[in-house]
Amino acid sequence: MPTIGTARYGAVSIPSGIADLAAFRRWVHSADLPEKLPIHFPRGGVWVDCERADRIRFSNGGNPNAQATEVIGTPDIVIEIVSDASEERTRIG
Repeated sequence: MPTIGTARYGAVSIPSGIADLAAFRRWVHSADLPEKLPIHFPRGGVWVDCERADRIRFSNGGNPNAQATEVIGTPDIVIEIVSDASEERTRIG
């Protein structure tokens, strides 16, 4: 049973015999894993993303009563959702 050490989540033991997605899902849903552990099953192998943690953080501008309104760092992707009504208002030119 290989064990991977992560700075944020501690040691994560991966059981042998995870050969397909069904076995991976049974293990992930039954194991005592940290809730936000970035663990995946790409191309038939278990992958724990140890590098991704703390790349971004959300800021509320120092106001403890405010919701986070700013993303600080480098996110992987940013998506803007627009509707037919907002398209006319945001059109440039």
